[in-house]
Amino acid sequence: AVMAGGVFPMWGVLFSETINVLYRRVEFCNGTEVPDDFATCEDYWDDAADDMQETSLTIALFWGVVFVGCIVGNIMTFWGFGMASERLNKRVRDETFASLLRQEVAFFDKHSVGSLTSQLQDDAAKLHAFSGEPVRAFIVASSSVLTGLILSFIFMWPFALLAMGCVPIMGFATSIEMKQFLGEDEGTDGTDELNSPGGIIVETLLNMRTVSALTLEDQRYSDYKEALLNSEPGHRLEAFMAGVTGGLSQFIQQWINGLQMWFGGYLLFNFPDDYDFNDFLISNFAVLFGLFGLGAAFQDVQDSAAVKVSAGRIFYLLDRKSAIDPLSDEGKKLD
Repeated sequence: AVMAGGVFPMWGVLFSETINVLYRRVEFCNGTEVPDDFATCEDYWDDAADDMQETSLTIALFWGVVFVGCIVGNIMTFWGFGMASERLNKRVRDETFASLLRQEVAFFDKHSVGSLTSQLQDDAAKLHAFSGEPVRAFIVASSSVLTGLILSFIFMWPFALLAMGCVPIMGFATSIEMKQFLGEDEGTDGTDELNSPGGIIVETLLNMRTVSALTLEDQRYSDYKEALLNSEPGHRLEAFMAGVTGGLSQFIQQWINGLQMWFGGYLLFNFPDDYDFNDFLISNFAVLFGLFGLGAAFQDVQDSAAVKVSAGRIFYLLDRKSAIDPLSDEGKKLD
């Protein structure tokens, strides 16, 4: 996970080096005053071109190293977390099924077998999803941000202090943007599903003979129209709030970028002997690219309440002692 997360700051470093090569300043040469004590302008230009070519090949080599690190890191991360998550899911399913078989008959009088199996299947799936992807994303994003801050401190520590103070604000803005693009899981309710437009259509089609026999066609049509109008009662307000939150996210991110650019220029102007333009680029882009995965780390936080409820049901079943345990070796036995 550290290798996969460190890829993002390395993108920033190599991107900075690429910009530094593409926008390298070549001094004016008119033949009378040759820069860097070269004999002729052609020698100076050839030396600058050779240096740019050599630097470009070195950067390309490091891009290949980052490419290999990205593949290896992500393969190991997905394999490791996937293996751990699948093993945990298998243990949960096996133990819950075994605990379900141990319950007495009176337990199934209060809980139907169909609802129990469906609920346990959903609970195990939620626990499996929450124990895998969010943990992996959080570790990758944390290592990415930490690596970016370390690189920023190495090349321009005053700018790194400002960037470190802006990380929580930038993380909040990116989390808003991720929620805006990917949406939130608001859950479902059985009653709401039956009264929804789709639920009314399905119920009507499944009971078509009953509807026809009782002449309920007009009533079902009226119910469908009413449900269609009530499916999104506040769509105008929701659209307005979506635009406000999206604009707020972009405003915060662009304002922080402007603040960092101004402060970087201030350091370059007042401390030219301590920092150069390449130091500012690396310090800036290492943090900026490191923040790319930060928003995804907080995407599944809103599902934690539902996962806690599912985990509570699973542990309740695991800890419940059956009044008549058919798999127990204790108690009286017939000869």
